[in-house]
Amino acid sequence: MFNRSELMKAAHRYAQAYKGREWSYAKLISWGLKAAWKQAKEGLTPAQRRAESIKAEIDGLKYKSLRYDTVSVKRRLEAELSALAAWGRRTYATAPSSRSGTPRCSSGTTRVFSRKARY
Repeated sequence: MFNRSELMKAAHRYAQAYKGREWSYAKLISWGLKAAWKQAKEGLTPAQRRAESIKAEIDGLKYKSLRYDTVSVKRRLEAELSALAAWGRRTYATAPSSRSGTPRCSSGTTRVFSRKARY
């Protein structure tokens, strides 16, 4: 069903990321386990989660003030979204048993997607 070892590793990574603050390690592990179980039950891959967050960012751009240049940000996000979609089609169409979770370009180099929006 669910890989409990991976869930505990994810919870530990969460706790390590927030250690040194005012919360106890037990509380951080608890929050990490809740987050890990939520992600596991959703059943989404990291690429699918990133695609969903990009779509949410694009939807949120219409609420930004005119002070921000949303056209270039939207263009960049749409390009990243299309790259994720193309990578997903190419990966599942050509190599269904791919071991690597890292997107690769046609030249074989690793493509790195940014996680934060640059404004």
